[in-house]
Amino acid sequence: MDWLKPYLYYLSPEFWFAVAETFKGFGPLAPIFLALIESVIPALPLLVIITFNTSVYGPVLGFIFSWAGTTLGAIVMFDFHRYVFKKFLIQWFGRHPKVQAALAWVGNKPAATLFIISAIPFTPSSAINLAYGLSDFSKRSFVKTTLAAKFVMVMTMTLFGTAFKKAFDNPWFIVLAIAILVVLFFVAKALSKRHHLDDLG
Repeated sequence: MDWLKPYLYYLSPEFWFAVAETFKGFGPLAPIFLALIESVIPALPLLVIITFNTSVYGPVLGFIFSWAGTTLGAIVMFDFHRYVFKKFLIQWFGRHPKVQAALAWVGNKPAATLFIISAIPFTPSSAINLAYGLSDFSKRSFVKTTLAAKFVMVMTMTLFGTAFKKAFDNPWFIVLAIAILVVLFFVAKALSKRHHLDDLG
């Protein structure tokens, strides 16, 4: 497994902190881009990115930049799946198990379902974007629902980032940060089970 180590570095917090520092001179574009790119490459650590944005730009601007980036990223991937994948590529990849699972899963699920599963961190956002992008779900409803859901999701992660930052001054805040993380994880697992999100994996 030693051959994996160089690649795992690119998923580590250290790498993304270095990237963010490099692009810090670009102003708001850097934190927005970092949050956006997570939608394109789901393996990237969104929690680390939002925590960094919060630490560098403060809880208010860090929240706004992260919210803008994650929302734009979701819309970009929705558009890709609907206007590129669905139109030109699905004839080649339509039988792929993940694509079939996404089409079967989304069905007639209402906007409320999209809001709930998008508002909780650790749910598979890439699979959600794929499912709704390939469906006939209204783009307007997707955008409005995603704006509201990502607001809640990023706000929650911002609270974690703020608690984590304060932990350097008061160790009790690390307990709060870990508690937030654990609660979010188990809520996400419960939602994934309830809505069969694991089937999209």
